[in-house]
Amino acid sequence: MDYEFLRDITGVVKVRMSMDHEAIGPLVQRRG
Repeated sequence: MDYEFLRDITGVVKVRMSMDHEAIGPLVQRRG
């Protein structure tokens, strides 16, 4: 498994979550 790749992906996901929290929040709630 490529841990370097995973680390980069998780970092990007965290940044996107923090930046697009207002946009992602409703989508997650709607799906859940």
